[in-house]
Amino acid sequence: MKLQRNQKPIAPLLAVSAALLLTPGKADARLTYNIFESGSDVVIQANGSQTLPTPVFVGSCSPNGFFSAGEGIICTNFTNTQLIYPITGPISFGGLDIRFGATSSSGTSAAINAISQLLGLDSTYVNGAPIVSSATFLEHTLSSLGLNPQRPPGSRGTWQLVGIQGDAGQIEVIVGPPAAVPGPLPLFGAAAAFGWSRRLRKRISTASTTKLG
Repeated sequence: MKLQRNQKPIAPLLAVSAALLLTPGKADARLTYNIFESGSDVVIQANGSQTLPTPVFVGSCSPNGFFSAGEGIICTNFTNTQLIYPITGPISFGGLDIRFGATSSSGTSAAINAISQLLGLDSTYVNGAPIVSSATFLEHTLSSLGLNPQRPPGSRGTWQLVGIQGDAGQIEVIVGPPAAVPGPLPLFGAAAAFGWSRRLRKRISTASTTKLG
């Protein structure tokens, strides 16, 4: 007698699903700045990577970094030497042309200057390497930093490095915290899923020797 056609593929599909859950997601190639309130402070985080063209000149970033909504400027962390690259995109994040110095900052020095259409990165940066940095503004809100309170959270613009196509040369500024990244399946959960799939395979194997009807 014949088995039902949908019996045998179940176990392999379960194995594929478990493998997908255990595989970490691919990091986004673009550079993303997230601006968000954290308690009584505002934090700007830069995360991502870039593939860079030939720099146009050498610059620097102010001590501890700074922010200007109207000029579209973010600088996370200080360095004496940044390599500067041309970008295209909006010329503002929407807000006041006032510069605010960060209270503290850390990580890779990364700056966007939308009004001048420039991106600056630490001169030691290597193409494709992770960019992780932050700047903290104590006792501030988004409104007190000059961001337009009438605009809802979300993207304030996307910029493209001149000469680089796709995500590898994109920069985005988002008002709002970074999206939560799901972690790997806990060990206990992985073990339970594996045990359950083994039991199911055993049941399917038993069914294959049983006549139906």
